[in-house]
This record gives sequence, structure tokens and C-alpha cells, in this order.
Amino acid sequence: MGWLELYGLAALCGIGFTMSFFISGLAFEQDGIDVILNDRIGIFMGSVLSAIVGYLVLRIALARSKS
Repeated sequence: MGWLELYGLAALCGIGFTMSFFISGLAFEQDGIDVILNDRIGIFMGSVLSAIVGYLVLRIALARSKS
């Protein structure tokens, strides 16, 4: 395992990190629909971004290791 694979796995760990924000947001509800909506959109986008970056980095890393 090289540094590029480790970076890809770290990016995938961002999914779990942002989901902890989502769970805490459910546990400690804030007042106002605007605040809740903005929080959930930000958490969702962070998870999606982590998944995309992790996938792309691991795909590049695995392609390099095959050649």
C-alpha cells in the first residue's frame, strides 16, 4: 500500500465523518427550517464529495499498480 492508496482511503473516511454531523444534527435539532436545510445540504454534499474524491484517487492508484 502506497501513499496514494492511503490518501484515497482517507478521503473515503470523510463519508463517516460527515455522517456524524448528520446524526448530531438529528439529536440536537436547531430552530428554523433554513438552518436545518442548509446543514443537511452541506452534510450531503460533503459526503458525496468525499465519495467521489476517494473513488477517483483509488481508481488512479489501482491503475498505476497494474501497469
